[in-house]
Amino acid sequence: VEEAALSHELGHLIGLVNLGSPAVNSHEDSQSNNHCDVNECLMRAEIEFGSGLMGILESRAGKGQAIPDLDSECLLDLQANGGR
Repeated sequence: VEEAALSHELGHLIGLVNLGSPAVNSHEDSQSNNHCDVNECLMRAEIEFGSGLMGILESRAGKGQAIPDLDSECLLDLQANGGR
């Protein structure tokens, strides 16, 4: 849980989801500012607020990967801002 939350917060620190890095395509959750609207993205609000975090981690652990990745929209934003 801590690793997922820290990774999520790092995403905010580097400007993901309208916190300094402009979005290539709109993917901000209309119900939770500065969070991604793509299911199972590391930048979903559930990762920060914990309401659905355990469910996400448990379902992913069964697939061999507990911590969510950034979705394609967040990765595009990073690449557009100089990331590789």
